[in-house]
Amino acid sequence: MITLHDITFGYPEAPLLFEGFNLSFDMGSWTCVTGPGCAGKSTLLRLIKGLLAPQSGRVLLPEGGPARIGYIGGDPVDFIVGVTVEDDVVFGMENLMIPREEMIPRLDGALQEVGLTGFEQRLTHTLSGGEQQKLAIAATLAMGVHTLLIDEALNMLDREAGSQVYGLLSRLNREQGVTVIEATHDMKSIMSADRVIFLSSGRVREDSPPLVFVNSTEGKGRQDMVGGFWSLRTELDTLIKTPSFL
Repeated sequence: MITLHDITFGYPEAPLLFEGFNLSFDMGSWTCVTGPGCAGKSTLLRLIKGLLAPQSGRVLLPEGGPARIGYIGGDPVDFIVGVTVEDDVVFGMENLMIPREEMIPRLDGALQEVGLTGFEQRLTHTLSGGEQQKLAIAATLAMGVHTLLIDEALNMLDREAGSQVYGLLSRLNREQGVTVIEATHDMKSIMSADRVIFLSSGRVREDSPPLVFVNSTEGKGRQDMVGGFWSLRTELDTLIKTPSFL
């Protein structure tokens, strides 16, 4: 379990964002964290990863700590460090001092998992946006992560690429038990999650399954952004029927 216990955090010269904040996530689950801008969604994910440190309180993580938690942001270019695909995937493993003899099978397995087998020598800057997001996921998988933090990671992708990456994440969650915590405004992601958390001004205003959420005050407000519930259902049906999603 991932637990934030009595967390207090604020940015310099700004009011406290979280104060006495408590929240837990079950391993193997998919949680969508949503809410208005400046609600604390990205900050929450960065606290879990250890990119930010709370002023007080504790973030309790499973064995392996932050090293076994992958963080993927909206622009994959921010997280790509290698010149080639192989360089990028190997970089994280080198930082963890994984033995050389383990790197090749991990590299091959991670690229196969995301559909980038044969891309080892491709220059990373020549990849499409969807391929770059897949590479970011491959690099985290090769490091042996059990949790993926997805921070608005599908925002910059077109519909087809977004569906492919989303389908990949869904498969990793269902088949391999990878925990997914996703900060998103996307109602399609929200409806497919196990749990929805609605944040506002650093407070949990709703914590429920998706079908309960869409009937809450906050959920109805989210629906209005995509043209109402039936418009949302149409988009979901289209997404589910897309071959790349299956």
